[in-house]
Amino acid sequence: MKYTMRKLFKTTTASDKLNRTCSLSTISTQSTHDSRNNAADEIRHLMHRIHDLESEIKTNREETQLREEKLQNLVLIGQHNCQKLRAELDMTKHEQSSAERELIHIKLNRRMGQISAESSSQRVKDSAHTLCRAVSTDRIWIEAEMARRALNVDKMTEKNAVELARMKRRFATNY
Repeated sequence: MKYTMRKLFKTTTASDKLNRTCSLSTISTQSTHDSRNNAADEIRHLMHRIHDLESEIKTNREETQLREEKLQNLVLIGQHNCQKLRAELDMTKHEQSSAERELIHIKLNRRMGQISAESSSQRVKDSAHTLCRAVSTDRIWIEAEMARRALNVDKMTEKNAVELARMKRRFATNY
């Protein structure tokens, strides 16, 4: 059997579709009707194979497109999650700095309270000490004043005693 094929298939690409069409072929045979049937069977077999390959290509393209869409969705979800995590991180940093500032304020207020308490305590001690000194000074002054007045009373008593004795003598001499 001798086959001569000039052009069996013609392949064209148009808008991402691969179209294959079977062109007219000339098969010259030296045998009888069997060779025509064999050639027709071979053509059908090749056409069936082409159809299978086109289906497989189409399926592979669809699967590839679906995978690409899934990956795009995963990328978008990843970006969205990343943005959410960044926002949460920023919020957490802000909350942390607020908590740190609040802690500093609490420590400062507590320290100021301690200083104020220490200052108040010191003022009370100073006031008590000042009051004790004032009382002591007043007591000393009062004792000095009492001694001075006692001296004056003694002097007056002596003077009055002298004066009374003189008056008695005079009164006794007059009567």
